[in-house]
Amino acid sequence: MHAIKYFLVVLAISFLGQLGYAQDQIKLEGDPPQILLNLKFGETMEWKGYQLQFTEVKQDSRCPKGVNCISPGEAIVVVKIFKAGVLLEEKSLMISYRHFQDDMTQILDVDGESLHVQNLKPYPVDGVTLKDSDRCLQVITIME
Repeated sequence: MHAIKYFLVVLAISFLGQLGYAQDQIKLEGDPPQILLNLKFGETMEWKGYQLQFTEVKQDSRCPKGVNCISPGEAIVVVKIFKAGVLLEEKSLMISYRHFQDDMTQILDVDGESLHVQNLKPYPVDGVTLKDSDRCLQVITIME
């Protein structure tokens, strides 16, 4: 009977030791997203020969801090894309917890690297009115 208990203790220790070891074996492929900058409302940023300008917040129905909501909501923003000063496109982008790293957040794709909007800051707070001039977009690159 003592041998069985000893065997079970050794087996449990070995199993727990393997759990810790398994964590070391996880390897992520590809480069993680990198936040480039906070693009302030009305400002323009340069990326791979393109100019991107944050021009409008069409909608911000994200659930404010301090409120219980049925869904997290979403924000829709407008970014204008220029090349050599010429307007190429005006894109409406959806910022939501349900849509990340897909066509709803992608601004531009150049040479296997895409630029996405990750977040609109600041996050709404119950009872606080946000001015567009206080807002900024977090923009990241994703290597494909």
